[in-house]
Amino acid sequence: MRRLLSGLLVLGVLGGAVHAETDSPLLNITALMPPHPTHENDSYICTVVKAPEEAMHLVGFTPEAHQSTVHHMLLFGCRTPARTDLPVWDCKMKKVCAVADNENVLYGWGKNAPAVTLPEGTGFAVGPGSAIRSFVLQVHYRLPRPAHDASGLRMQFSRQATPRSAGMLAYAARFTIPPRQHSHLVPNSCCYSGFEPMRGIAARVHTHTMGRSVFLERRGPEPGAAWSQVFSQDPQQPQGFYPLTQNLTILPGDSLRATCLFNSSQASAPVSAGHGSENEMCNLYLLVDAHVPAFQWCADSSSYVAASPPGALPVGAEAVAEEAHWRPPADVGQGAGVAADGRGRVYAFGRVGRVWDADAFDPATHLLRRGDVPIPGAPLAILDADSGAASAPGWGAGAFLMPHGASLAPDGTLWLTDVGAHQALQFTPEGARLGALGERGVPGDGTGAALCQPTHVAVSRDGTVYVTDGYCAARVAVFSKSGAFLRSLALPAPARLRVPHSLVLDECSGAVHVADREAGAVHALDALSGALRGTWSTRQYGLPYALALGPYGAVHVLAWDREGPGAATWLLALAAAPGRVAAAWRLPGLRAPHDFALLPLPLAVTLPGERSLGVVVVEAAAEGSRLVKFAFRAAPDNGTEPVVHDARPLPTALEVASHSGAAAGHAQGTDADGMIIIPLAVAQPPVRGANGTAGADPSERRRDNPFLKRSEPQRDGIVLLPDQAAAGVDKPVMVTAQAARDRGGFEADAEEQGAEVADAKTQAAGVDPVALAHSTTGAQRAASWLALPPAPALGGGSLLAFIAGASIAVVGVLGWQSGCWGAAFRRRSSSPRRYVAV
Repeated sequence: MRRLLSGLLVLGVLGGAVHAETDSPLLNITALMPPHPTHENDSYICTVVKAPEEAMHLVGFTPEAHQSTVHHMLLFGCRTPARTDLPVWDCKMKKVCAVADNENVLYGWGKNAPAVTLPEGTGFAVGPGSAIRSFVLQVHYRLPRPAHDASGLRMQFSRQATPRSAGMLAYAARFTIPPRQHSHLVPNSCCYSGFEPMRGIAARVHTHTMGRSVFLERRGPEPGAAWSQVFSQDPQQPQGFYPLTQNLTILPGDSLRATCLFNSSQASAPVSAGHGSENEMCNLYLLVDAHVPAFQWCADSSSYVAASPPGALPVGAEAVAEEAHWRPPADVGQGAGVAADGRGRVYAFGRVGRVWDADAFDPATHLLRRGDVPIPGAPLAILDADSGAASAPGWGAGAFLMPHGASLAPDGTLWLTDVGAHQALQFTPEGARLGALGERGVPGDGTGAALCQPTHVAVSRDGTVYVTDGYCAARVAVFSKSGAFLRSLALPAPARLRVPHSLVLDECSGAVHVADREAGAVHALDALSGALRGTWSTRQYGLPYALALGPYGAVHVLAWDREGPGAATWLLALAAAPGRVAAAWRLPGLRAPHDFALLPLPLAVTLPGERSLGVVVVEAAAEGSRLVKFAFRAAPDNGTEPVVHDARPLPTALEVASHSGAAAGHAQGTDADGMIIIPLAVAQPPVRGANGTAGADPSERRRDNPFLKRSEPQRDGIVLLPDQAAAGVDKPVMVTAQAARDRGGFEADAEEQGAEVADAKTQAAGVDPVALAHSTTGAQRAASWLALPPAPALGGGSLLAFIAGASIAVVGVLGWQSGCWGAAFRRRSSSPRRYVAV
């Protein structure tokens, strides 16, 4: 249990008055705004607070302020603050961190919001080894600052392990409300294209005076799935974070829709979204946690993530074999497939004494020369994901001829392919066989249900099964949940897949990504029609042997340069735009890599920093094959920002989309500055009929969602530096935009009236607001001022709130995952945007 601290330690301070109380396992740092008079209304001032010199986790916030003086406070986490030469500076509509893309809002306070304590086992990594090396405290004073003011907050840090990482899904929308409407809905939905399930913890909503309700709904990707409400809140009540009243697990492929209900019956003219009290807003913030952090903005039903978002594999990091804790069997035979379930298990699929070599199959018949002789040993091993030790008995003895691929379905079942039997088989994790696709020992011709040396399986949430088929059929075979053959997916003639070796399904985009191994390429095919959406060449790094979806839906590729010098192995992250590799990591010391799985690293490996992902690779060498786990060690951290190479303005998302060169398809355009603009059509997820096939009757479509944009492609762009485009350099360039400078503007004006009413009530009762602020808890203050009961508690009696009070404008970024230049609810600014090299 987190406990109060004793002892006093004064840390190095750049600006604010800071006191640190220390006693293992917690550290308290109190940061107060130093004396600095203000002489005008709505002033914003900032001060810098250094993060602890040791790596820790930020787990709680306690405000030391009162709404009679302070409109709101924001705490930012920076690698480098914007100013270090002054103890306090005017930061209204200015940067608080040296690079705007790294301005991480960690806490917000307003209207006497109570203290915040994150759930046990959840926290934000700060200090050495993290992106947060210092904090900037920003305070907004609605009136000139009183001479006696010493507002600030107390931060609680933990030295203990935090197995789960907090994240945020934030929703913002642009809209216009027609006048004299008793009910007007503003919906905003996005799909979660993530790496792992997330747990919804709490939510906070915000509108101005016309808002009557804000609610959150979830819908799975299954055909005909209906929206189900998971949270609702009256935005006219105190706008803090409130725990969800039902368990919410968000799975990859789920869509979440935030909807605001407005009443404009008293308005005589249309009301648009904006910062002022004459405007309206529609915001919802969903606090989530998972093994690795996930942060995503949903703006006008389009998703945006940072260029190097938390939780993604660190660009530029070095892959290092993790041998201190990972000690699997020394020899797994000739390995074939590997899968990780995210719940502590790794499934390793091997050939157990059998070797696939040049003489294994008859090339004329595609049959094993040895005939139908099963492997006597157990080819499926179940290992502990942290140590590699056997965690359950292996199974499969006598069931397989030549094991190949292993994958997990959304329902937790295990799919294994047997190229010798020409089958894809479904099992429970304990080894009970549930079904099979293809006829044992009968190779197919690539036209029907029979398979020919199938390699890998991916399964959608509705149970549709996709099989790469395989070494001799050159297609993706698609089956229904019941096993009925539906269709084949292939490249447009006369092109042909050359050993489709692995595949992944992205249910948000409706694309099947296929590793075309011998062609040295990855193709994205429409899951319904089979239309080719794009191709990525991997030949610069090697042949693509295996695919996996990583954080934020990024497709990761295991590429082996088997004919090149040193036969190097690479892990690649593909950009969303076809043809580009966003990041690459060399995996040293491997022989004949065949498959891989992404999984959270043990806390003992990632501590004291943020929990991160690792990769397990299975080798397919004839002898001495291994299961090798890699961790990613970031470059030496000197606390500085990435080098900024250019400061020319960039086009906004709308400017890119409407550019004359942005024609349909992949035609390139050039702007006035010579930047190459490659348009990208981002299709909405396909709509399936009840039978899961394309071309379904329109009456079967999702009629319950009148706001769903079904077929209109959204035009975005990828921006490359001119010198790189001219040189043919196929490496990513991260483009960032400065944040909007009117922090707090979204919610500030609407909250002023409530503060003034509360001040009047308290002063009329003869109570000193300042004394009240320092003598009562946040929950008691809210109750005494607003005549309302304390806000609901979550865990240990502490209200779980992550961002309370004023919110900030969304930063538009070009993400290597999203592949688009986005501007989400950002005020236009004349400040120059910048190119930042990855």
